[in-house]
Amino acid sequence: MSEKRAYPASLITNENKLWVTGGVNLYPYTFFSSTEYILKNGESVEGPELPLGLAGHTVNAINSTFSMFIGGVIESRNSINLTYYYDHYNQEWFDGPRLNIARSYHGAGIVTDLITGERLPIVTGGETYYEVFDSTEILMDGKWILGKNRPG
Repeated sequence: MSEKRAYPASLITNENKLWVTGGVNLYPYTFFSSTEYILKNGESVEGPELPLGLAGHTVNAINSTFSMFIGGVIESRNSINLTYYYDHYNQEWFDGPRLNIARSYHGAGIVTDLITGERLPIVTGGETYYEVFDSTEILMDGKWILGKNRPG
C-alpha cells in the first residue's frame, strides 16, 4: 500500500483488485479520504476519493456495479449514521439511507431472503465513542429496519 492505514475497509472488486478505503494514520492522527487498489502483482494504484475522511467503516458489494459504505468514525472521533453508494461504472458517489444508530467498528454483510431471493445489506454491533451495541439493522425497501436487541 502507498499509505499505512489503521481501521480501513476493503473489498475485492469485479476486476479482482483489492480496494482499500479510508482508515487513519495513527502518528500523526489523520483520517484518510483516499482509497487505493492493490493489483495482483502487489502494485498500488490510486482509487477514487471518499466523500469524507473515514475509518472503522464497512464496504460491501451490492451488485457488480455498486458498493455500499456503511457508518464509521470521522476526524471529530464521532461515529456516523451515514451510508454511501459508489457506482464503479460511472465513478460517482450517492448518499444512501441513514442508519438508525450512528456506529463504527461494526460488522456488515449481505444476506439473501430465501423466499424472494432479494439481497439485503445488514449491519450488526459496533460502537460510538462511549457505547457498544448489540443491535442489528437491515436495509429493506430503502429504509434501515432496527432489529431487536438480544436479551441481556
